[in-house]
Amino acid sequence: MFPPIYQLVAADAACKAVLGTPPRCYFGLAEENAARPYVVWHLAGGSPENLLDGPPPHDHFAGQVDIVADDQTSYIAAVTAVRAALERVGNVTSYNPGGKNAETGRLEYSFDAEFHVTR
Repeated sequence: MFPPIYQLVAADAACKAVLGTPPRCYFGLAEENAARPYVVWHLAGGSPENLLDGPPPHDHFAGQVDIVADDQTSYIAAVTAVRAALERVGNVTSYNPGGKNAETGRLEYSFDAEFHVTR
């Protein structure tokens, strides 16, 4: 009942090179004092692919992916690797405003991705 965001990031060599093994990819909220860069993802929406003659064979999910980093090099590497890993199965549907967080000084980037998942 969730998009395969963690599974795709965890299976991708470029993501693991930037985010560690296991990758720092968290649902909902990052661990306290998590090393950076890291990913936090949220379920933004979804629906079953309803049929008249039986249960839905697929679910459609939308997820928001947020990437947090300390420096531009790891920021770009993480964004590029995660986007590429997710686009192997899903589609990026929007890029959301990001930049430097005024409170933390960290670089933040966000995008939305959609997935069709077979049950």
